[in-house]
Amino acid sequence: MLDNLHAGHLELWRLNYGVTILLPKVKPATTIKQFRPICLLNVIYKIITKALTLRLTIAVSKEISPFKIAFLPGRNILEGVVIL
Repeated sequence: MLDNLHAGHLELWRLNYGVTILLPKVKPATTIKQFRPICLLNVIYKIITKALTLRLTIAVSKEISPFKIAFLPGRNILEGVVIL
């Protein structure tokens, strides 16, 4: 499937969908505030997303300066404040 995605032959609209359901927070849920919405995604969509994320993380980590501290694994945005 990843080869088809890379070649541009995979129909993403068939994979990129989710079903939103309401889970009750308490047993006799009677009002909308007593429910928690959750979106169930297709398993193949999750696998492709994870594979692409891992590949991009390796490629991007080589390009990003070691002095950039935000939004990267193992780095905390508050480290910049501490350094200052």
